[in-house]
Amino acid sequence: MRVRVASFRFRPAAALKTTILTILCIIFITYLFYSSTYESNATLQEDAQFTKTLYSVNAIDNDGDGRDNVNDEIIVYPRNKVKKDENIASKNKWKILLDTDYQRRLSKAYDHCLTRPAGMAKRIIIDKRRTSALCIVPKVGCTHWINIFRFINNETDGVLYEKPSDIPRWVTHYSHYKTLDYTIVRRADKTKDGKYFSKLSFLGDAFRFMFVRHPIRRLLSAWLDKFLLPDFWFSDGPYVASYLKLPARDNVCPTNISFNQFLRFVTHPHFEKWPYDLNDHWKPLRYLCDPCVFKPHLIGKMETFSQDVKTALSAMDVGPYLKEILEGSSSSSSSHDGGGNNNSSKTATPPKTSIPDTIWSSTPYYDDRAVHEMITLTTYTIDWMNAGRNPLYLKSCVISKIFVAQRLWQAFQYNGYIRSNIKFRMTQWDLAEWHKTILQAYSSSWYADKHSRQEQQRNQKETILKMQYKRIPLTTVLKLQSMFWSDYFQFGYDFVP
Repeated sequence: MRVRVASFRFRPAAALKTTILTILCIIFITYLFYSSTYESNATLQEDAQFTKTLYSVNAIDNDGDGRDNVNDEIIVYPRNKVKKDENIASKNKWKILLDTDYQRRLSKAYDHCLTRPAGMAKRIIIDKRRTSALCIVPKVGCTHWINIFRFINNETDGVLYEKPSDIPRWVTHYSHYKTLDYTIVRRADKTKDGKYFSKLSFLGDAFRFMFVRHPIRRLLSAWLDKFLLPDFWFSDGPYVASYLKLPARDNVCPTNISFNQFLRFVTHPHFEKWPYDLNDHWKPLRYLCDPCVFKPHLIGKMETFSQDVKTALSAMDVGPYLKEILEGSSSSSSSHDGGGNNNSSKTATPPKTSIPDTIWSSTPYYDDRAVHEMITLTTYTIDWMNAGRNPLYLKSCVISKIFVAQRLWQAFQYNGYIRSNIKFRMTQWDLAEWHKTILQAYSSSWYADKHSRQEQQRNQKETILKMQYKRIPLTTVLKLQSMFWSDYFQFGYDFVP
C-alpha cells in the first residue's frame, strides 16, 4: 500500500504580495483612526499658539516712558471665529493687561488640551451687544457675574437696582432672560458631509472669559450652600439618600446630610463612570466649562477674585457701570436704562432699609461685603421657607425657622464671618433680633482694621477647611483626586487638601 505525502511548494512571489497587502491595510486603518485626532490636535495647537501670541507679544510703550513695559496696556484683536466675509474683528476690540500670570494660566490650560479629548461648554451667557461671553461655573462667583450681566443689560424684571449686589438671588437665578443669550453648547455637531464644526461660532469675536476654583474648596462651598443650608434639601437631598442607601427618614427629610456623605455621593461608582451626570454645582469643570471647547481669552481664579474681576471688567468695557460695580455707589435710573428701559420701571428698595437704622448704627462694618452676604443669604433662605417649596416634603418634614437660623449661623462661621467659638443662643425666631444678633457677633469677632479682619477670616476658613477634610477617609480623597484630576492639572492646583 502506497502512502502519498502531500508536498508544499514555497512561492516567494505570492508570500511577498500577501505581506505587502497586509502592511498596506494596517497603514490605511491606522490613518483612518488617527486622522480625526490629528485634525483636532492641529486645531488645538493653532488655538494654543494664538493665545500664547495674544499674551506674549512684545510690550508696547503706551505710557511714553521710552521703554517697553509689561504693565502697559495693549490692544489685541481676537481671531475671527465667524465666516470670513464677516469682518467683525475689525469692528470690535478689547484691552487686555499683559500679565504673566494670565499668560501662564492660558498656556497651561491649552497645553493640557493636547493630552485628552475635549469636554463641553454647557452654560454660556452673552450680553446683548454680543461683545462679552461668560462660561458659568457654579460656586465660583457665578452669582456675582450673573448680577453684573443682568445689571448692565437691564435684565432685572423691570426693577432698577442701585448696584449689581442689590439684585435678590431669586431674580439672579430664577428670573427669565429677555435680551441675554443663555446658551448650552455641546462638544460639536456633524454636518451632512460628516465634517465637524464648532457651535461656538455664534459667539463671533466676543471677549470670552471664565473663573475657576480649587476643587476641594468648591466642593465644600457646594455642600455649605446646598445641604448644610436648605436650598437642595428637597431637590437633590432624596437622591443623595437613595444613592447612599440612608435610612427612610433621610429620604423623607434629608436635612442632615454630612460633608462626608456628600463626598461619598459625589464619588459614587455611577458618577465615577459617568461624571457628567453630576449636578453642575459639583461637576468637574471638564464636563461643565472646558477651556478646550470654550477657548477663553481670560481665566480668572477665585483665589485672586478681586484683581481678576477688575481685569475682566476692563476687557468687557462696561463703561458707565464700572463705578457701580466696583465701588457700589448708586446710579440714577437714566444711567441704568441700558437702552431697554421704559417709564414703567420701578426703583428697588435697597436691602439695608429692611433693617432698623439703630441696628445698623451699632455696627461699624455695615458696608462690609461679609455683612452684605449674611443679610442677602438670610433673605434668600427665609424666602425659600416662606415660598413653601416642595409642599409634599414639607408636610412630612417639619422645619422650624430657628432650626434654619442655627444652620445659617454655622454657615457664617464656616465662611469666616462669625468667630467659631461664639455660640448660637436664640431660642425663638425674630427677624429683627436675628439681624441684630449676627451684626453684633460679626463686629465683636474681628479687629476693626479691615486688613487684619480679612486676615483673621481667612485663617478661620482655612482651619475649618482642613478640619473638614481630615474627617474624610483617604479612599474618598483619592477618588476625588481621580475624578477631578483634569481640574488640578489644567488650572495648576495642588492635590493635597
